[in-house]
Amino acid sequence: MRDEARDTLRRRVDPNAKRDAGRVEEREHIKATLAAEKQRRAEDASIPELYDVWLRDGVLRKDGNAALKRSVEADVLPALGTKAVRAVTEHDVRAVLRALVARGVNRAAAEVHRNIKQMFRWAE
Repeated sequence: MRDEARDTLRRRVDPNAKRDAGRVEEREHIKATLAAEKQRRAEDASIPELYDVWLRDGVLRKDGNAALKRSVEADVLPALGTKAVRAVTEHDVRAVLRALVARGVNRAAAEVHRNIKQMFRWAE
């Protein structure tokens, strides 16, 4: 360590500034690692996790989200299950909507479609 400090001084670099710079770099590395982990968790979130966060932070309807909860919990969550958000495809959503249309509830299918689009736009 002594020899390293001497070499640093010979190069006209302040050892204290070098040490402080090392600490700053380490702090930035830790922040980047934590941000990457947070991003990974967000990308690996399941549909029920996204739905819970969206209800808590992303949507507030006049009825306290009662109708939204009823339709999503009855039609969307059972169909999509615990699938990861990034794994949901257009075909998965279309299957949910086709099941509603097959039951003859076209207006509910349109509402569910709007709700799914809003949830995914918010998540993005």
